[in-house]
Amino acid sequence: MKARPAQIALQVSTPILAVLFAAQMGIGLGVGLAAGYLGRKLLAAARLDTLGLYPAVTLAMALLSFGMAQSMSGSGFLAVYLTGVAMAGARMSERVAVLRFHEGLAWIVQIVMFVVLGFFLVPRDFADVAVPGLLLACGAIFVARPAAVWLSTLFFRMSAEERWFIAWAGLRGAAPIVLILFAVEAHVQGYIALVEVVFFVVLVSALVQGMTVEWLAEKFDLVQATPPESMCELLAIAREAAVMVPIEVTPGSPRAGKRLRDLAFPPDTLCYAVVRGGKAIVPRGSTRIRAGDHLLVLAHEGAVGELERLFREDQVGRAEALP
Repeated sequence: MKARPAQIALQVSTPILAVLFAAQMGIGLGVGLAAGYLGRKLLAAARLDTLGLYPAVTLAMALLSFGMAQSMSGSGFLAVYLTGVAMAGARMSERVAVLRFHEGLAWIVQIVMFVVLGFFLVPRDFADVAVPGLLLACGAIFVARPAAVWLSTLFFRMSAEERWFIAWAGLRGAAPIVLILFAVEAHVQGYIALVEVVFFVVLVSALVQGMTVEWLAEKFDLVQATPPESMCELLAIAREAAVMVPIEVTPGSPRAGKRLRDLAFPPDTLCYAVVRGGKAIVPRGSTRIRAGDHLLVLAHEGAVGELERLFREDQVGRAEALP
């Protein structure tokens, strides 16, 4: 009995697809881990003058990872994801600024994706795709996502409430839009209908899941108490109440060799760091000051003048030493 052409094509294409999938995942994995490792080293060694350059470095590494993986016929999405995960664990002094930048960038990209989705919608076709779109959305919300979450978390110590919450708050929004744009780029037959179906899936997911996820978290008692102010707000409050005064201990200064507790700091001031040889030292009262040290002093605005008078000789000596 001769095999049908479709069966022959399936037999031939399945091994090829398996090899292509393994190659794409392997290249994406290797490039992502390599770029992430390089990014960690770069962030640890970088001493940039401008705060805004740190987010630029992380974004450049992510784009480099994606581009290299794609040029090698690998998975750029896997590469950029692993690069971000690897760099997120790096020690960086400007972590808050980097996180805020990427959080804002992510929201901007999501908004752009929704706008792009709107360009492909034909409102007069909604009546034809409304029922399939709603059925697909319900299948994804109530069947596909819960099944995927329960299978993927089978070997993790998680409660049933946590699994149901993860399934309910799963991927939605920009992710389906990005995936359907591949079909648009490839000009797959009937891609407009696919876009309109995805629109209903995204719409239902955003409205149903997005509006109930907070209620479900409270219902399952998965909400943790958090302070009302974010880190940036706390820093802004501290910045309004106090100022940071950098002071350099010049060679020959009478302060050199003394302990911090022996210095007559004015009230409402605190030396919270000593920078010595390019490294920050958390000071104590017994810490001795050396020539060339930089003291970072947190002071109330009214105490800045008295603090400057205390170290005036150092500042005058520094000014005289300048050409």
